[in-house]
Amino acid sequence: MSGFVSGLAPHVQGLLELKHAMGLPYETSERHLLAFDTICSLRYPTQTTLSKAMAMQWVVKRPNEHVNGQIRRITPIRQLAKYMASVGAEAYVIPKGIPGRQVHYRPHIFSHRELRALFDAADAILVSPFGGQRQLIIPVMFRMLYCLGLRPGEARKLHRNDVDMAHGSVLIRVYCPGFDGDIE
Repeated sequence: MSGFVSGLAPHVQGLLELKHAMGLPYETSERHLLAFDTICSLRYPTQTTLSKAMAMQWVVKRPNEHVNGQIRRITPIRQLAKYMASVGAEAYVIPKGIPGRQVHYRPHIFSHRELRALFDAADAILVSPFGGQRQLIIPVMFRMLYCLGLRPGEARKLHRNDVDMAHGSVLIRVYCPGFDGDIE
């Protein structure tokens, strides 16, 4: 990726090459690294080390940001600092525990009545005057979530070619917490 412009760019490139060489697409983290690099190029244009000030400015909670999103945003910068240190560059590693603990959710088991209401609502979606096929897509997506046990992100990442009607199979791009990519 050639979008990196700060003095940290060679290290960001090195980290990305390492992650990709390990077979990790690292897509979300790469976007966070690009955003961090852009901010660094504006605020610290000549800085070639990752200072505490740079890292801690990135850590600051954004308006309406959930702690889990904040963790996903901070983790690649922590990984960048560790990578930089491993190649002999000076880098401040954001300490563990910042920003806090990840929130884990308890699953809700839907009753038959709740499922019926959910599918009835999905089936009642009207054609949008703005175009698109949401009245067809949403009912199918809900049923795929339910019948295949997909997570919303997995269903969202499905491509038309991932569904093989002739063989009755679906290629699912697996989501693993803490892993930014696809496993096929």
